[in-house]
Amino acid sequence: MIIRKKPVAAITVAAVLLFGGCQATPEQSVIATRMVELEPVAGSSSTASSAPATAHDEMWQDEMEIAGMKIVIDADVETPQADTFPVVKVRPTGFSADTVQRILDYFAGNAVLRDLNADVPWMTRDVRDQIIVEELRFQHDCGVRNDILPEEVAAHMDELYGTPPEAAEAAEIPRDDVSTVSESVYFDTGKTVPGTMILEDSRQDANKAFLEVSDFGFFGGYTNERHQEESAAGTGLTAEEAASAAKVTADSLGFDYMDVSDVRVADRYSNLAAGTTDSDQQCYLVLFSRTYAGVKSPFVELRAWRNSGAAGDSSEQYRAPWTPEYLELMINENGVVWLRWQNPVEIVNVEHDDIDIISFEQAKQDFAESMRLVLTGTDFLSDMEEDVASGLMDNNEIHINKVVLGNEFFPVKDSKDEYQLMPCWIFFGYDGWLGDISRDLPTCEMMLDAATGAIV
Repeated sequence: MIIRKKPVAAITVAAVLLFGGCQATPEQSVIATRMVELEPVAGSSSTASSAPATAHDEMWQDEMEIAGMKIVIDADVETPQADTFPVVKVRPTGFSADTVQRILDYFAGNAVLRDLNADVPWMTRDVRDQIIVEELRFQHDCGVRNDILPEEVAAHMDELYGTPPEAAEAAEIPRDDVSTVSESVYFDTGKTVPGTMILEDSRQDANKAFLEVSDFGFFGGYTNERHQEESAAGTGLTAEEAASAAKVTADSLGFDYMDVSDVRVADRYSNLAAGTTDSDQQCYLVLFSRTYAGVKSPFVELRAWRNSGAAGDSSEQYRAPWTPEYLELMINENGVVWLRWQNPVEIVNVEHDDIDIISFEQAKQDFAESMRLVLTGTDFLSDMEEDVASGLMDNNEIHINKVVLGNEFFPVKDSKDEYQLMPCWIFFGYDGWLGDISRDLPTCEMMLDAATGAIV
């Protein structure tokens, strides 16, 4: 389970967490304008077909037992209908001014931008009181609290964050002055709490760069991300319609080299009432990853690499952790309300125009052999004997439910800022002993180099 709640440390920081609009309402809400764009997309089949074609007509069903671990396989096999399988070298890059401006135009429209980090807080007493009204209505609708008074909440907020001023307004930031390295702004979208954009480029220090824009309104966001057969409650969209609408939005913002990799749902939660969630009001989380030459990069849960080194090596011998590029969009009943773009990359060169790919039959054999090496060559099961004895672990099964032939990023040897995007056989699934948390969000159980069959 991925929890997106963030602690609120100070009232001036709360805009990052609460989202929405606090200045005068524009003539027409930006989010309402975007909803008009979404309506004709819903149900459209033409937009969905813009993604690279993928074959889903193969199934793999099998069982095997290795070193006391049962491997249960009931998997769809997805392979791209691509003519070639190139290997390309990429490197992390920054954010272009053009893309940043397009994203701002989409979310903020013509609204004035103000400094989120300024000493002048965006929250006034009127805004605080309106937030309290919305919070109590949310709690009441969730059936959590019906007896709390607005005055009690106001006193509690003032104790935590200090009493807000009667009026406040930070200085305007001209659009042309928006940085592509470090920026934190808020803007009015006609909601109680302002929309926000945060941009950080820390490639030199932390090997990380991200751009995040939010327009949730008051409610703190969404949590409990998972796959769900039912449509997201309160959105009026199916998962297919949400993915199609998100793809149109991504393309319009310049992400036409990315395709939908996963679609999840999440429950709305409250910032001011810890643990208060509402599964009757949900959103879709649509994840995108890069496609190159018709080969998609399936979304693999976040990870980072570090060069291994002998004991005593200096820190300079290690690669700073890096998470592969991905894009996320959230869609609720108002349209697209959240975007996060993590670690953009640029193509350096094509290392191989077309490599030979091992067949799926060979990949199955290599999977079994690699799994045998992992389970017999480590103390995997013996390390869990105590959990088994105590009853904490009562299911020694690994389930494989999807296999994808797609691209993934890998570090380039002896180069600390370059990576290869290369074809791999990726085996997704879940671990039986982890229960619902693993079944709801299957992750990568095994990844093989599609050219050699070697475990990566």
